[in-house]
This record gives sequence, structure tokens and C-alpha cells, in this order.
Amino acid sequence: MTIQRKEVIAKPLGARAECPHFSRFRGSDARVPGKAGSFSITSRALILSALSAIALIIYCVAGYYSSDLIQHVVEQSLIQKAPPGVDPPVVRQRLEALLQTEPDEKARVQRLLKISEYLEKIQSLTLEEWESLF
Repeated sequence: MTIQRKEVIAKPLGARAECPHFSRFRGSDARVPGKAGSFSITSRALILSALSAIALIIYCVAGYYSSDLIQHVVEQSLIQKAPPGVDPPVVRQRLEALLQTEPDEKARVQRLLKISEYLEKIQSLTLEEWESLF
């Protein structure tokens, strides 16, 4: 039995495609225009501007409805912490009457925040505390 000798020519291993372990990844890491996963600067700018517009709309809507949201949260807290025997419609009526006495929207929000701050500190309202709120 004779052993045949083959002459091996060394090739530079600079390219990943030469290595058999990277053959399954060939083409997936290259950014080719028009292929999925590659974005041009205009498409990136379009996506960024659309996301910015959505964020601006959400910010404006939240600012517009913030006083209504605060009022709803305080109303629900008052209903939960009201003394026994006080019905939810009575809570709503008294809160509305209290807020009608305030001159403007900013004063109403400040009053609601003060009530909310007070309600955070207690578990439930007694009749005296209930009357002192209104």
C-alpha cells in the first residue's frame, strides 16, 4: 500500500465564505439594498417622523384629558373610602358641586390634587372627615 501525497495550496482565510462553519450564515449578515432588513435613510426618517407624530398626539391628548383623569381617580377613591351609607351618586354630586365653586380649571385641578393627597394618608373616611372635605 502506497500513500499518495497531495500538494496543498494555502488560501487566505479572510473571507467568511471560505469557512464551512459560516456557510449557513452566508448572505444573512450582508446588507443588500432592496432585501428585507435593510432600510434607507429616507425610510428611517419616515419611520422616525411617524413615531414622533404619534408621540406628539398622545402627549396632546393626555394633556387635554388630564384634569378629567385626575377627577375620575379622585372620585373613585372617594367612593371607595366613603363612610358606610354614602352612595356613589351622592359622592359624584358633592364632588361636582365642590368643583363648580372653583373659578378655573387650574384651581379645580389643584383642589383635586389636595383631596387626592389627603386620601392617600387614610384607609377610610369617617363622617366628620367626609363632611370636612366638602
